[in-house]
Parts: sequence; C-alpha cells; structure tokens
Amino acid sequence: MGSSSSKGKNHQNAAQYGDIYLQTDKSTYIAGETVTGHIYLNLLMPYPGTNLCIKIKGKEATHIVKRVKNGDKYYDRMYDEKGETLRETKTIHTFDSLEPGQFTIPFSFMIPAKLPPSFYQQGYRYLAYIKYQIEAFIKPTNPAEPKLKYKQPLIIKENIANPKHDLPVDANLKVQTCDGKCDQGT
Repeated sequence: MGSSSSKGKNHQNAAQYGDIYLQTDKSTYIAGETVTGHIYLNLLMPYPGTNLCIKIKGKEATHIVKRVKNGDKYYDRMYDEKGETLRETKTIHTFDSLEPGQFTIPFSFMIPAKLPPSFYQQGYRYLAYIKYQIEAFIKPTNPAEPKLKYKQPLIIKENIANPKHDLPVDANLKVQTCDGKCDQGT
C-alpha cells in the first residue's frame, strides 16, 4: 500500500492513522476522456474526517534567462511566467465515520476537453512545462489534525486520432524534368 505523500512532522502525524493510495486504470489520458481508477484506504485507527475527495491540478510555467546590457556591463535576468490550467476538487464519497479497516473506493471523472497536453522542454537558459497532478485526500473535520493525502502525476496526451487538419491521402502529380520539357509520368 502507498503512503501519505506529505513530509515532515505532518507526515508522521498522518501516518499514525494509516495510508491512502490512488491508482488510475491507465498511465495516460486524452483531454475529454474519462479518468477511472481506485482509491485504497488502510486505516489503523479511527480518522476524524468523512469526505474522500480528489483534486486535479494543472500548472504551466516558463523560465527564460536573457543576457541584458546595463551600461558597460552584462548580466543575466530571469523571466518567469506561471499559471494554472486547471483546479478542480470533487467529493468521491462521504462516510458516516471512518473506522479502522481497508477500503477500496472506485472513482471516475471527465477531463475537460479543451485542456492542453502535458509538456516538458528544457534547454540552455530556458525551461517550459505543462503538468497535471491528481490527489486523493480525506479532509479532517478538525483543522488541527493532519490531512491524509496521496499525489501522483496525471499525464494528458494530445489527441492525434482526430487531427485538426485533413491531410491528402493520395495525390496525382505530374513528374517532369527540371526544364519542364520531358514528361516523366505521375
């Protein structure tokens, strides 16, 4: 079973309750497709929370280092752009109470159709990416208690089955010599 992905003191506090783990049925998805999978919950003692949720986040960023001249001196300047492409939280199941035991809870949700695909590119003096993450968590009823959570990447591929531009499958072209005087067929 996986473990809570939080770190430090909160991780130790969350670990006393048990573990939560998430597994999607496929390793990659396409925008507009339905994500399916299971959440596995292993509780060692009663947990003070009732709502099992999934959060889907998408981030995009670019980092570029440019050489800038100031008077007679040159220096490097970092340009950063960051944004969110997606942030949704969905309640998957509400428990009356969470007692010790092992649970398997199925889930499904649809990825918005207009999302750009996952992307990562790094080169000399630049970095650009679009990445997605899925998190399963149980929010405690008392904010002083640690949140049981597990995060994993969610890879979204471009849909190449339905290309945006139709390409010709067959074309008849006249083949001629460079001077255009001798016909070489089609």
